[in-house]
Amino acid sequence: MTTKNRLKEILSRKILLLDGAMGTELIKRGYGEFPPEIYLLKMKKPILDIQKDYVNAGCDILLTATFGANRLKLQKIKAAEKTEEINRIALDIAKKAAGDNVLVAGGMGPTGEMFHPAGKLEFNTAYECFFEQARILNKGGVDLFILETFTDIRELKSAVLAVRDNAPDIFIVANLTFEASGRTLSGTDPVGFALSFKDIDVDALGINCSLGPEGILPIFQELSVVSEKFLCVEPNAGIPEIIDGKPFYNLEPARFVKYSEDFFGFGANIIGGCCGTGPEHIALLADRLKGKKPQKRKIEHIVGISSIDRNVLFSNIFSPVVIGERINPTGKKKMTESIEKGDTEIILKEAKKQSKAGASVLDLNLGLESGLSKKYIKKIVAELLGLPGLPIAFDMRSEPLIEAALQEYGGRPLLNSITPEDMEKKVSLLKRYGGMAVFLPIGDDGIPKSAEERIKVTLRALAFLKEMGFGADRLLLDPIVMSLATGYDPRITIDTLRLYKSKGFLTVLGLSNISYGLPERVVINAHFLSLCVNNGLDAVIMNPLEKETIFALNLSSVFTGRKELKEFLSDVTLNSKARIALKEEDKLFAAILDGEKNKVLTYVKEFIKRMDYTKVIEDLLRPILEKIGELYEKKRIFLPQLILAAESAQVAFGYIERTFKKEKKRREGKVVIATVRGDIHDIGKNIVAMMLKNAGFEVIDLGKDVPTEDIVDEAVKQEADIIGLSALMTTTAIRMQEVIGFVKKKKIKAQVMVGGACVTEKFAKEIGADAYAKDASGAVRIAKELVKK
Repeated sequence: MTTKNRLKEILSRKILLLDGAMGTELIKRGYGEFPPEIYLLKMKKPILDIQKDYVNAGCDILLTATFGANRLKLQKIKAAEKTEEINRIALDIAKKAAGDNVLVAGGMGPTGEMFHPAGKLEFNTAYECFFEQARILNKGGVDLFILETFTDIRELKSAVLAVRDNAPDIFIVANLTFEASGRTLSGTDPVGFALSFKDIDVDALGINCSLGPEGILPIFQELSVVSEKFLCVEPNAGIPEIIDGKPFYNLEPARFVKYSEDFFGFGANIIGGCCGTGPEHIALLADRLKGKKPQKRKIEHIVGISSIDRNVLFSNIFSPVVIGERINPTGKKKMTESIEKGDTEIILKEAKKQSKAGASVLDLNLGLESGLSKKYIKKIVAELLGLPGLPIAFDMRSEPLIEAALQEYGGRPLLNSITPEDMEKKVSLLKRYGGMAVFLPIGDDGIPKSAEERIKVTLRALAFLKEMGFGADRLLLDPIVMSLATGYDPRITIDTLRLYKSKGFLTVLGLSNISYGLPERVVINAHFLSLCVNNGLDAVIMNPLEKETIFALNLSSVFTGRKELKEFLSDVTLNSKARIALKEEDKLFAAILDGEKNKVLTYVKEFIKRMDYTKVIEDLLRPILEKIGELYEKKRIFLPQLILAAESAQVAFGYIERTFKKEKKRREGKVVIATVRGDIHDIGKNIVAMMLKNAGFEVIDLGKDVPTEDIVDEAVKQEADIIGLSALMTTTAIRMQEVIGFVKKKKIKAQVMVGGACVTEKFAKEIGADAYAKDASGAVRIAKELVKK
């Protein structure tokens, strides 16, 4: 029996208890000067003692102290050349502490870099980094792997695949960290998490860090209903406070365990603790839950696809899912030339238009693929995931290009399409990276001429795919549509569709084929679509800009009983209002929100011809950014969209700055910003700096891991109005208090604003900060308030 199957068998009988935190426990014991990875080189005993205490407390699984021991992360603390040494030492220590009765898990965390648009990380870079660490830990003999505190499903996917390629038969746990909104920093919700890893060879999904158990509980509950994998949960011990210069988590063991019993009730298989939990929490957890049989879960079988922040389900739908067909260079000279040049602008424009018109999915067809590079494919995928952010159907033939697209993709995609001739290789890619596929029933002699023959081809293919481990619930079956102009009988398509639905299959078809080469195409499309909807069609590849066809689609749902008439009329009214609003909407706002930099620049130049540039800044750009900030705070848009909007606005500010550089411009104030000493994370700080610049502040960015004295000295030198401090980890957040102490000691005028993943408003008040900012848009608003004081 493989180690994976052995652990699965154990988890089917009883829950297993994981250990608690390492970083915060080191601080609690007076070892807060370095991250755990450095203590592995300098002083091993504190880590060994903590891990022995967890074993004595009754944990079943002990994590190696290698959360930050990948090469990219270690590079930030100038220890990359020690990658192998640190991981080996950590594993030796964990094995020594675990003894013979406790499992050792290889602990792996994110790289500290981010994918587009927040950063430049790509799949291959992340994969190679994780592959190296997984190889060391697997070779050393870990019993399983636990991947923790990831915020981006793309990075987590690269880590899972890197581990699996090293260890085909080992048990893997993949954890995301969620915000109180119920989504990750990049916008993924529990349903999207479950869909993204539904097909990938990972054994358990879970949630850890960021929140205490009361915050994680509803998110975990949702995940428990939609995922069929084993489940893991590791909450923090509440929200940290700083007492005597140390982070203190106020959730005592008894309350922590009470919540853990709730996780147990919702079907958790592995329960442990994250920041702030210690051996005392695990000991009480063991007393209450050790050895208990896991609770059975009632799981909702969801069928659908997803992107980073959107989910499209094919079950219980009111009307067929609209897949936009217009990203296709056939007959489009400008798009063809754009693709040949390696440009993406026209594709992105077309994508955004279809999204606004009501498409839920985008079909991506790049025409002749012979001259396309993997780099270009990855660029398109990354940019489409940013805006408009819809799930993608990859209408591609080249397997290397398909693989490049699947690697860079975040979510569960759709591959359009597979046939009996090419499905084996394409399905192998989908089995590795995840996703659904459109199936075309094309036999050895071409397209069958009857519905019965098409069904026979389909059933033979399904039997083959089943042997490959690829079920029918991962397919949308296309009955095949051909043009009426060729003399084709459309009843063959309708009959095939009807037979598919009689067997419970999901269906899709390419609508525009029916009218190809004919006049009045919209009328033909609308009528044929109504017939197909009446026969149970689940998804349609069509032009969403055809308003009459969209109207027919929605009306058909009334006649089939999928939607009530009053709901249809309500949708019509809303869509009409939306079209009116769009005409009146500020074009500059739309261009900035959509990340259309060229349009932004064009509009700004036009405005400057008619009004003073200061008015453009104060009356147009700044209010627009405030409105976009409000959308982000309300979770109407997410981090990728916020960054793209900020970058687009920077184009406008940059042009104005260059054009009117000799004129003295009003500044909101001067901000010195930095990530505090010991903290190597600067992504959030960089976003805040960019937003502050766009809002009119002069920003002096000192970077990351900045000594306290340097921050204060620069604030004095620059006569700063505000000092902005960022920290991701509780172990470094205490440095903020150190900076505030220096500010007060030197009696400088600058007010201190703090923020970061682990920072709370209560914490900010306790350390004497002048203000707390929850996120980038909040930082801009609060900074404006501070300079008015």
